[in-house]
Amino acid sequence: MRGKLFALLVTLSLLLAGCTSEEKENGDSTEYVEEPQLFPTWDEITDDETNWSSQRLEGQAYIVIFSAQWCNLPCMDLMHTIWDTIPEINVMVMSTDNGSEISFKDWHDSADAHDDEEGDANNNLTTYKFLLGDEEGNILGIESPGTTVFVNKTGYITWSGKSSIANDPELITEQWGIANQD
Repeated sequence: MRGKLFALLVTLSLLLAGCTSEEKENGDSTEYVEEPQLFPTWDEITDDETNWSSQRLEGQAYIVIFSAQWCNLPCMDLMHTIWDTIPEINVMVMSTDNGSEISFKDWHDSADAHDDEEGDANNNLTTYKFLLGDEEGNILGIESPGTTVFVNKTGYITWSGKSSIANDPELITEQWGIANQD
C-alpha cells in the first residue's frame, strides 16, 4: 500500500511540476506573472540630463527595455515596434552595460536613426529615456539584451519576456492594457 501511495505522490508531483509562471517557447522564456513582483526602486540621470525615477513615475504604467549601448538588433527594432504600436508612452531603456564608452545621448540618437532610410528621418523616440539599469537588471536576473518588462501603475511587473517574443504589436497592446488597469 505504501508503495502505491508513494508512486501516486511522485506521479502527481511530476504532473504539477510544469505548473509555474514561466513558459518556454522556442528556447525563449516568457513570464506571465502569477505572484506580482515589485520592480526595483530606481533613480537615474537620463540621456537628456534629467532625473527620472520609479517615484517620478508613481501612478503611471511604463515599459522597461533592458538593453546595452552596443545592442542594435534586436533591441532597436523592439524600441521602434513599441513606438509604432503605441507612440509617446513612457519607455525606460536601461543599459545593463555599466562600462560602455557610448554616452546615453549618442545611444538615444542612434536608436532614433535606426529606422531612417536614405536620409529621411522617421520616428524619433522622444518619450523614451535612456539610462543605466545594471543594478535593476541584476536584481531581476536579466541575462539578455532586449528583455522587456511591463510595470503597472502600482510599480509591479505584469509581464516580462525576451525581445523575440516582446516584438509583437498584439502582445504590446495587450500587455500595455493590462499594465494600465486600475
